[in-house]
Parts: sequence; structure tokens; C-alpha cells
Amino acid sequence: MSVDILAFAAHPDDVELTMGGTMLRLKQQGYSTGIIDFTRGELSTKGTVETRQKETDDASEILQLDVRENLNLGDGIFKENEENRQRIMDCIRKYTPKIIFAPYKTDRHPDHERCSRMVREAHFYSGLKHYKTNYSHYRANHLYYYMANTVFEPSFIFDVTDTFEGRIQLIKAYKSQFFNPEKKDDEVTPISRPEFLEYIRARARFYGEKSGVLYGEAFYTESIPRYTDFPEL
Repeated sequence: MSVDILAFAAHPDDVELTMGGTMLRLKQQGYSTGIIDFTRGELSTKGTVETRQKETDDASEILQLDVRENLNLGDGIFKENEENRQRIMDCIRKYTPKIIFAPYKTDRHPDHERCSRMVREAHFYSGLKHYKTNYSHYRANHLYYYMANTVFEPSFIFDVTDTFEGRIQLIKAYKSQFFNPEKKDDEVTPISRPEFLEYIRARARFYGEKSGVLYGEAFYTESIPRYTDFPEL
């Protein structure tokens, strides 16, 4: 199966948390979509692998994903080695996406930074016909980076006004990780505080204001975007 959009993440919920509105809108626009998670979030302070899998399934249903895979590379311990790079390359070559998304290269979480570097390398090497893996060579048209913890100057901002509330529902699908008024315990993390969702909304509102819409999600690309036709004025 081929997909138009393939997003890579170090952990389940990374894509939903950072660019869920974009994924929802791309699906509404008729694109096929998929997510490749590197790990099962085994080191998460809250929840278990089993609960996180159920939450991931619920979020995937909301997103109406065509593809979701978990490479099970090991939370916090996955290596930037040849074996893992080839597994990522095989995902790209198997699903032949037009656009790839990955975490931004700088982040407070080391897993996000490693994931970013590994996807960048796999994106390049997957296009070399003499680099043999289980699938034929293929390179996506674009690699875009989504914003997690580190703020960057965006290359472009995607309008998610119509799907932002859906993004909030995606985040809430991960009940073990984010604020859940029905669950009271002593395990408080930066993302489980009730004000964290306010921050998510404020950041989307900020980038929306910068681009002339209500809510926006910011992306970075190392290439210069080009247009065959001018964007809508």
C-alpha cells in the first residue's frame, strides 16, 4: 500500500500532540496518511505499554489512518545504526509517500533528536538505487519537520482552524499521558498538567495569528518551498 503522507515519531502520541490538526485536515482533503512510531513509550512516567497501545488505537481511528506501524526499537535506547536505518528506509520504500514528516532536529528529548536525524538520513539514502534493502529505491518529494518542544522560525504554517478541536480530542485520547479530570494521582508530568492544553491552544493561536488564520501548526524545511501557481490570495 502506498500513502501520500507518512509521519515518523519517536513515541506514540508525538504526531497527535504536535501536528494532529494537519493530519486531520490532510485526511479531509483526500490524502492517504500513515504514522510510523519508533517505540511503544515504555519509559513513560504514566500509563503502561498496554494502555498506551489502546490509546494509540483510539487516536488512529480518529485520524482514519491508512497505515500505522510500530518499529519497537526501544524507548530511550534505540540506536542510530545501520540496521535501524534500513528499517526506516524500508518503510519509506514500501509506502512511497510524497511527503514525510519528522520531529525538528533540536529538542529537549534525546529520542526526538535521534528520530529526526535517522529519518533525515533514511529519506536521503532510500533514493539511492545501489543502496539495497527489502524494497526498491524511492525518495519522497519533501521532508518537513514538525515542532515539538523547541520553537523555531517556521518555513510555513499550515491552517488547522477547521481541525484544531479535533487535535484536542486526539490529545485527550491519550488519557494516561495528558490531563484527565477523572483520574487523580500523584504522578504529575509537564504534559499532564491541566494548563498544558491551554499552552497547546495558545501556541496554535499564535501561529494562526502570524499567518492570518485562527489556528496554525508550524513546520520547517531545509529546502526552499516552490510554487507552480501562486497560493490563494
